[in-house]
Amino acid sequence: MSKLQYSNHITDAFLVLLRAGLWEKDLESLSCFPLTSEEWHDVYQQALCQTVSGIVYRGIIRLPDHLIPPEDILLRWVVQADAIEQKNQHMNEVLNELCSLFKNEKIRTVLQKGQGIASLYEYPLMRECGDIDLYFPNRKERNKADLFVQQQGIQTGKGADGSIHYEWKGVIVEHHSRLSDLYSPFQQGYLNQLEKQIGFSTVRLLKEDDREVTVASPVLNLLMLNVHILKHAMGLGVGLRQLCDMARAYYKWHGTMEKHELCEIYRKTGLLKWSNLLHSVLVEYLGVPVSCLPDDIDKHESPLPLFHIIQQGGNFGYSSVCRSISRTEWQRKLFTAQSFFRNVRLIFRYAPWEGVGMVFTLLKGQAR
Repeated sequence: MSKLQYSNHITDAFLVLLRAGLWEKDLESLSCFPLTSEEWHDVYQQALCQTVSGIVYRGIIRLPDHLIPPEDILLRWVVQADAIEQKNQHMNEVLNELCSLFKNEKIRTVLQKGQGIASLYEYPLMRECGDIDLYFPNRKERNKADLFVQQQGIQTGKGADGSIHYEWKGVIVEHHSRLSDLYSPFQQGYLNQLEKQIGFSTVRLLKEDDREVTVASPVLNLLMLNVHILKHAMGLGVGLRQLCDMARAYYKWHGTMEKHELCEIYRKTGLLKWSNLLHSVLVEYLGVPVSCLPDDIDKHESPLPLFHIIQQGGNFGYSSVCRSISRTEWQRKLFTAQSFFRNVRLIFRYAPWEGVGMVFTLLKGQAR
């Protein structure tokens, strides 16, 4: 990530702005300002690498006038924020349309992460969006959904994990047969049981939009977000956007669920130690109140090992030089394997069964 990871001054400024935007509050400190034009450029690049430029922009507009970025950088940020908003609006329309079409075909769809989590932000349209990931609760509905898309004349591709992907009105959509990305083969039965017990709920993508989409219940959603961060921390890299998602989810849902239930799920899935590490980053760098987290956390876990991975990799490895040259399928798989083995000591310390599961997955060529 160039010199950003070595500059506490720039990283501190970036994180202060990020927290202000994430929680929609005044900046907690102005001690790392003012910034030079070059430093502002580095903060902007860091926001892009971590795919949180919209959230950081929400922090920038809270700065006193004499501390705002130079005009050329501020203009780029305004243009970027506007583009994020427009993309989100288009994404929401496409998602609502797809869910409506599948509903008409009597196909149940569950939105994974993405726009459903964006609805937990104060300004959902400022969260940078990616693809649309749809889960289908049973194989019959999944096959029916795949066939329906192909009957519309849409060309589909197949992922190594069995998912299909296609483009619908300029948006990449993926169909999945699993709700969560746990690699351990010993956990699938337990996850299926949880899904039947806890089930799903619905959300509005925007407060002013009365249309609803189906998402996983808060407990299942937190598990899904947790595992998603672990998966990409083990592989291509993970960005702060994914941790911002989990921060907002804990904040919005902590009063609607039994915390001991989530702790027990983390324990049974072998994720408790990993969750302690993840929680330490959420508290230390994103300012998540400890009261919003599950009770059974180790407050002495250092966040540095995971934060180092976040700084090195950024959003799915986009901050890595290796990522920029890994264009063919075999190069991407090689980079995933290299990333995994680079972090193998951390993985087996905090989530050993997931490490073992990913080794077997890599050997089968199914990791992305």
